[in-house]
Amino acid sequence: MSEFLSKIFGGKKEDPFSEVKIPVIEEGLPIKIPEKRDHPYLADDEKTFARYSINVGEVVELFDEPYIVLGVSKNQNGLVVIKLDIKTGKPMVGDKNEILDGTTQAHLKEQYGIKLLKPPYNTVEGLLRRENEKIVKSTTKDEIAFLGDVREEKPLLKFIETKYNEETITLNLEQKLQEFTNFYKTHKIDTPPNFEDTIRKIWQNNSKEIKKAIQEQGFNDILLIPGNLPLPALHTEMTERYNTTLEGEHFKSGGSFAGATSQGVDKPRIVLVHNAKNLEDHPELKKTLNDTGEDAMKREILTLEDYLVFQRIYFAKTGQHLDEKGWTWLATKVGARLVHAYWCPVDGRIGIVAVSLGFRHRTLGVRPSRSFF
Repeated sequence: MSEFLSKIFGGKKEDPFSEVKIPVIEEGLPIKIPEKRDHPYLADDEKTFARYSINVGEVVELFDEPYIVLGVSKNQNGLVVIKLDIKTGKPMVGDKNEILDGTTQAHLKEQYGIKLLKPPYNTVEGLLRRENEKIVKSTTKDEIAFLGDVREEKPLLKFIETKYNEETITLNLEQKLQEFTNFYKTHKIDTPPNFEDTIRKIWQNNSKEIKKAIQEQGFNDILLIPGNLPLPALHTEMTERYNTTLEGEHFKSGGSFAGATSQGVDKPRIVLVHNAKNLEDHPELKKTLNDTGEDAMKREILTLEDYLVFQRIYFAKTGQHLDEKGWTWLATKVGARLVHAYWCPVDGRIGIVAVSLGFRHRTLGVRPSRSFF
């Protein structure tokens, strides 16, 4: 966090929201729910906090716009995020983004239970400019040449929230990192020491594209996959305690898991997916039913590696399995044949088949995905 933000969020003595008893604003401080409900506007929706994991001073994205969180209040309509607009440097409140200035102060106090921030809290734009000027004035030409293009590191965007049609979709990176870290430990899958930092960097560098993909295709979940996972060993771990995998004749004769090949699985990646049990359960998946293998290869779809991880973590979270109805094409080949997979409810096992690219069936389709490296 830069010095100018520390000045805003680091002061423990002066709380700009003290008059309305909102918790002290301190850098990195989680917005906690007080035990005493002594203020009618104070947020008390624990599920909402668990969903967003909002911390004071964090940069978040609310409906496609980045903000710095100043605090949280509550009115009769529910949770209200008090935020700082990064583009304008102005503090705002609520979904309508009402600016906290003299013209709306009385209204906001009455409606939201908050008051106008006092200088220097009411503007960041000028303060940031002054801080940058100080740095330039105190740095010699030789130091500038040595430092090169020095830029402040952009704060990590913890979650993305946007809309697909009328559905609000939220992806929380830190929650997913914890979920997948525990998942891989449980299943004895080794991840590189820098796996979490690498995933955070991928997320940060591709946040705009991730948001756009969600808006266009309705992705509502992510997979976090390490690179270079040996497929035979991965299959063994991901099917532990299942009945023996049903392998089709052509999949076996093509070398089984040791002979299967996928592109792009040598790198750690974030994979956008649809959290849908069967293809018919989501419109983006349902419209791919009866696609041929050639049709499937024209799309970006899951690899067999991705599918095995997705299948197992879906089971861990729901106690159910993907594709209990229907089959899913995968971007994995055995020789010239394309692989598709499914769950066999009667046998309690995964089925994997390799067929020609021209094959089609009314229950066979794809799970579109987007991978970011």
